[in-house]
Amino acid sequence: MGLGFARPALPATSFVQLQQIQHVHFVSHDPVLQIAALLSTLTWFPYSVRRPKFSVRRSCSGRDLPACRVWMTMAINVPINNTLMTWKPPLRCDAMEIWKRWDK
Repeated sequence: MGLGFARPALPATSFVQLQQIQHVHFVSHDPVLQIAALLSTLTWFPYSVRRPKFSVRRSCSGRDLPACRVWMTMAINVPINNTLMTWKPPLRCDAMEIWKRWDK
């Protein structure tokens, strides 16, 4: 999110280069973190059902959020990141418009 504040202040070429450098370093960590979040949530769920004052709505949304994040990453972020890694100067004129989808 922090780089979202940098986007308007940087020239498009500099921003894309910054994102490419960051992507190379973080791409290997993301699947591990997403799987860990999903597994820890699925592990927690059966124990939380047995607790008094259990809220099914709260628990289901907590259980489903990691799965939604994995889906959103695969459907939205991965294709945008794959496109980003192919960009070289001079950039496409709609490069920042494409990137705005990622920020959403």
